[in-house]
Amino acid sequence: MENYKKPPFQNKIETRLEYLNVDDKASDHDLIQRFHKIYEAINFAFVTNDFQKLLFNISLLKDALLDKNSKSYDAANHGIFNFNIIQILFSSFEKTEVFGVNPIIINCLEAIVSTQKELINYFLCPELLHQIKHQITHQISIQNQEGQNDQSEDTLLCLLNLLNSIVFNTDKSNNSYGKLILSYFSIRTLFELSKMINQSFLLFPIFLIIKNISSFLFTPDDESALLEMVHYFFYEKTILQSQDDKLITIFTRSSLCSIYNRLFLESFDFPLFEKLNLFELLNYFLVHPPVESHALVCRIIVQLYQKYQNIDYLFNVDKILELFFEFNSARNQNAAAEALNEIIKQETVETFFKNDCFLLFKFCDVFELLNSKTKIVISRILYKLALLANLEQWKLIFTHGDQLPLNNQSIDDNEDETMGKNKKHVSLFYIFSRILEINSVEIQIEVLHLFVMMFDTSYKINMNEKCYTMFLSVFDLQEFIQMFTVEEGQVNTLLQRFINTYFPDSQ
Repeated sequence: MENYKKPPFQNKIETRLEYLNVDDKASDHDLIQRFHKIYEAINFAFVTNDFQKLLFNISLLKDALLDKNSKSYDAANHGIFNFNIIQILFSSFEKTEVFGVNPIIINCLEAIVSTQKELINYFLCPELLHQIKHQITHQISIQNQEGQNDQSEDTLLCLLNLLNSIVFNTDKSNNSYGKLILSYFSIRTLFELSKMINQSFLLFPIFLIIKNISSFLFTPDDESALLEMVHYFFYEKTILQSQDDKLITIFTRSSLCSIYNRLFLESFDFPLFEKLNLFELLNYFLVHPPVESHALVCRIIVQLYQKYQNIDYLFNVDKILELFFEFNSARNQNAAAEALNEIIKQETVETFFKNDCFLLFKFCDVFELLNSKTKIVISRILYKLALLANLEQWKLIFTHGDQLPLNNQSIDDNEDETMGKNKKHVSLFYIFSRILEINSVEIQIEVLHLFVMMFDTSYKINMNEKCYTMFLSVFDLQEFIQMFTVEEGQVNTLLQRFINTYFPDSQ
């Protein structure tokens, strides 16, 4: 045994594939029989302690499972696996550990998990989860005691990838599965393990596990540990200064996805989220790469405001506005619009009125290019801005915002902001005429309140004639009245008040 050397076939993958190579005329029965022979060979080699043949056939099995272009792959997916094979693979850990060949066995297990998903319940038995945990802890211990050890690093990486495959492929709707996994790998356990890992590439699978496990039902300690872990790697471990773009990307996705998943649950620990200042993390990832996470940050902001409402933190409004006009995806654009709608308050509204209301007008000008869902959100933003505008800003709105939309307006129009005052922009009356087509009582009430305010303000700034001209360029008064659900009491009351006050001669 002491003279054992790694078998030469380990680096001859083509030989193993030739062994499994069969012509297209081979029947499923023939292929299945061949796989049965591999299983028998694995079992026999295990019992007889023939490590060379054991590893040869384990490698053979793994290659066939992952070779999706081969007919052998189809044969391997005929449900011919059995729990005995999985037990042999796990039991082989200790038998072969001294020879440094664990990664071969673990990679085969991962191949089974990823291709034979109906067998996931076998991997969720306590014995096998215990073995994975034991092996991970053991390999980390080797790392800490002996320093850098390539063999141990390879084994640990394979183990973590295996655990991630199990978590990823587990049925998230089955709470008992999640409970069992968390009983062995709680978030606290994963957090403590991650703090003991010194090699950054070994953190990749840890972050992926956290992301995939965040859909399970957590204990209160799991909830706390998740936020503490995000805080630790963001503030204390300073992972963002690692210069490793891949690690930063995986950490970002893991953290944001985990927070987003937990936000929809009552168990989310918002007081701890505030205490750990994770608002700053969200604001950071609004501005910094990876760019594909920007929309997710917007969705988290929306969920935070809708769930907890009174949030004092001031997010980067300018950046969210920039994202809204940059996003090519309608879904992501809607996420940015929703975030803007939530964070607009007195302290942030001035952004929209800078440079002669440039951004407010830009929303108006691109309105027709948006999908219906985003149009509703933008109309709510414009409604809020109109309520917060001062008299000087209303002069600008009446002076420059009296046009119908142009067909060639682009959503990424980068016109100079200082030119806003020299250009005519789409009328607020036109935008809300389109919104009224949705036929929502709530929207009708908001629009009537807004129109009353616009007419009232126009008298205060001596621009009432301009206001009437703008209104009548968009609406025929009788058609305007027919756009409202007069059967609804509040709508009817507001509509009659509007007509009686500003169009008394029409009665």
